Amino acid sequence: MMKLLSIHKLGFVFFLLLMPCVAQAQVVVTQTQALSFGTFTFVSFNSVLRINIRNNGSTNPNANAVVIAPGSRGEFDLDAGIANANSVYTVTTPATVSLTGPGGDFTIDNFRVRPNTLRTDATGFDQFRIAARLRSLGGGTQYGNGLYNQNFDIIIAF
Repeated sequence: MMKLLSIHKLGFVFFLLLMPCVAQAQVVVTQTQALSFGTFTFVSFNSVLRINIRNNGSTNPNANAVVIAPGSRGEFDLDAGIANANSVYTVTTPATVSLTGPGGDFTIDNFRVRPNTLRTDATGFDQFRIAARLRSLGGGTQYGNGLYNQNFDIIIAF
């Protein structure tokens, strides 16, 4: 029996770290698109299911996943203000996140932040994207139909 799962709207909580040498300014991060693994079903609970959201936003499942609705990369606007114009910054993601729902837990890992060089423009504005991979446990672990949502922290440092 195939199970339909919907994984979407993963939220982010932001921590901003401003270095002492930078003038204190309000930094606003807006999520314009949620990181989502879409809606899919398993071919078998015995095998590990993997869905990779690529840097370009496309969904790349392994043979154990049948994608019904594709996922999407997370997209963010960063407005650091004129005090942080033309500034390089970093975005740090967790190594792994456990995603819980009405069945077994998934693991989200292999986070990638793009572009590779993060720099605000002359007004202090920039955009960045986050892609990642979703993995099931395999080994017969059962996953229920439903929503699997999870918030996790990213750190933005100037």
